[in-house]
Amino acid sequence: MVNYNVVFATEVGSETDFEYEYITEVLLRDVKINQILSKNNSDHAVQKNDAIIIYSCNRRNLSDDQHQIFKVFDKPILMHLSNENQNHKSRYYKKAKAVLRSASWNPYTFYPKVYTVPVGFQSGYLNKSPDSLSFIDRKYIWCFAGAMKFDRHEMLKSFSDITPHWTFQSKGWQGSTYKTTSELIEVYKSSVFAPSPFGNINFECFRTMEALEWGCIPVTVKFLGEDCHKYIFGAHPFIVADNWDAAAEVVRSYLLNPDALYKKQKEVFEWYQKFKDSLARDVNKIVQEEFEGLEGTQFDYQKRLKYNYKLKWKFTKHFMLKWYFQIFFDKIKMIK
Repeated sequence: MVNYNVVFATEVGSETDFEYEYITEVLLRDVKINQILSKNNSDHAVQKNDAIIIYSCNRRNLSDDQHQIFKVFDKPILMHLSNENQNHKSRYYKKAKAVLRSASWNPYTFYPKVYTVPVGFQSGYLNKSPDSLSFIDRKYIWCFAGAMKFDRHEMLKSFSDITPHWTFQSKGWQGSTYKTTSELIEVYKSSVFAPSPFGNINFECFRTMEALEWGCIPVTVKFLGEDCHKYIFGAHPFIVADNWDAAAEVVRSYLLNPDALYKKQKEVFEWYQKFKDSLARDVNKIVQEEFEGLEGTQFDYQKRLKYNYKLKWKFTKHFMLKWYFQIFFDKIKMIK
């Protein structure tokens, strides 16, 4: 079994710290690691072989610094974070032994040995004592904290009469007015359901796994006409509805049957613990270049995306055409 040197090619500080716990305690839990290094010493302290490079890029192209770091290594494992808008030239993926994307699925990144994993959770949300969690007498039926954008107004309108609930509308993502991690953990521990609306442009967000860590049932709606969470979590037990009104009706139906609700809570939490274990084992197999026999059904779903031309067209309209139109209109404004 190969021992790897892990290189965080992210900026030292918040950019590295944000997902550090998820990356080291979940994704790389079973990987044999020699040392973990920052970008500042990666070019002289790491062997050219057997490296896992972790980097963040939501731009069209890699930065000059990232190009320089990649040149140091001979066929590394890449872990690409933060590509939420999906408009990224990824041909360099082919030079890697394998690629792990925690930046949501993309039906066009169907190169061999490219795998999508969940975006994860912010450091501080990891539940280190899951067996002590209680599902009885939770104070809130549902909770939500976040900025108001995309489909979130619709979600709040659909769920507003399901009480008691807890909501916090921030003025921006991770702004000075945002609740602390410890405050939100207490809210999740006191809530049964956690509606998880879309992010800036994509369906996936950190909220899903942060809520799962503390025993909430994720509630969401279809994206581009289907349950896209299966491409990230496989055969998951989340509540996924056609729209937020329908999602609220599912929640109400569970409230009428306490036994079924308790069973659902246990089902989701037990599934999640097993999911993290299988994800860690699968990531270890991938970095060891053992690509056959992965446990997660999400990887089977991802392979099938290559031939899902209807979804690929919807994906193109939602992500790529919007991006090109924005560039076009920005240039017109500059000319004027």
